[in-house]
Amino acid sequence: MINKEFKTNLEKIFFHVARYGAVAYISENNISKDFNHQRFYELCNEGFKIAQTDILTEIKILQTVQKSLNNELKEERRKRNKSKIGELTSKIKVENYKEELLRNLTLTIAWQIFNGKREFIARFYTGEKGTNETEGKGFEAILQAAEDINQHVDRFALISDLTNNIQIGDLLVIYPEKLEIVEIKIGKKK
Repeated sequence: MINKEFKTNLEKIFFHVARYGAVAYISENNISKDFNHQRFYELCNEGFKIAQTDILTEIKILQTVQKSLNNELKEERRKRNKSKIGELTSKIKVENYKEELLRNLTLTIAWQIFNGKREFIARFYTGEKGTNETEGKGFEAILQAAEDINQHVDRFALISDLTNNIQIGDLLVIYPEKLEIVEIKIGKKK
């Protein structure tokens, strides 16, 4: 079962993904003024950045819970405790579902970046299966690069590993006039 706190956090994230730019623009500007496209774009990016940070925080919490539950499940399978196995399996499914919801909110950002054009998003999907971990040196390097890029109000770096559908590049960086795919490498250069 999805608890009230998670549902509230999900609603807050959705607000930042889908409505923050418009609400913030209206609150700081008189509607009758000429529309400032650049400022609206900056405010949408700000909402995306807040949402992505919150999504990452929630996913890290969920992945910790998932690991703990999976370890418990292994132990109960070893003990052949059928009732506990069923209970843990159900809890794991709920935690996986929560993570899927969060990753879909990140994908909602991508849909806005691509103006809802399915053919563009499809180009970034390779069909590879696997999990997107939010730990390790590689992910930390990606996170640092995204944070550096996101310091600029006119840019937004979407962390591809936070989605299930953007599978090309580590970061999808949007600028006012272009889109860039960034691959982050760590380690010594040869």
